[in-house]
Amino acid sequence: MKTTRRSVLGGLAMVGGTLASAGRASAQERLTAEHLACADDLLGVDYSADEIEQMAIDLDDWAANMARLRAIDQPNTLQPASVFDPRQPGVSYVIPDGGVTLPPSALPVLPGSAVDIAFASCWQQAGWLRAGSLSSRRLTEIYLSRIEAHGARLECFITVTPERALQDADRADAAFARGEIASALQGLPYAMKDIIDVAGIPSTWGATPYRHRVADENAQIADAL
Repeated sequence: MKTTRRSVLGGLAMVGGTLASAGRASAQERLTAEHLACADDLLGVDYSADEIEQMAIDLDDWAANMARLRAIDQPNTLQPASVFDPRQPGVSYVIPDGGVTLPPSALPVLPGSAVDIAFASCWQQAGWLRAGSLSSRRLTEIYLSRIEAHGARLECFITVTPERALQDADRADAAFARGEIASALQGLPYAMKDIIDVAGIPSTWGATPYRHRVADENAQIADAL
């Protein structure tokens, strides 16, 4: 079964629409407080009679609006309809170049402790990688060992891909050896939240019903990284 995050969120948001369908199917003229009361056990809530009566106001109109929204095709690639633009009217802003720029700070000496390396800033790690004092494989192995030691207790990782991470690290080290630097973040290991799809790797959305879900294509941020 192919499921998208949009369909999961849509299903949760439109329980009222499901109730509306049930009401129509049972030849009810309108949704009533009784319909909502029957849903208490299903949703694991306990509303008072007054609260239910309040929710029932204009419920038919709300359910009709949800039905109209569900009738619109909304593929997973659809962009949200809202735009956030913090720029002030009449003010001119400098458009920055693309990519990541590291701060012009003096690079400290590579620490001897793996823990100190792990907790160093990414700009320091990137500097050590470019200087050749640290390899991407060693940095990746440091983090993999920390995941193995602490991951189960902290419950901060769902899927770990050590083989893939080490292969990527070796490719980065080979590029450094050839003098090829494509990005300020080159060679830095990273983790992504479980809601981001990577083809062939489980992306469970942190929800038990989708614990076996495997993405069939990459999210845009995964390709960028």
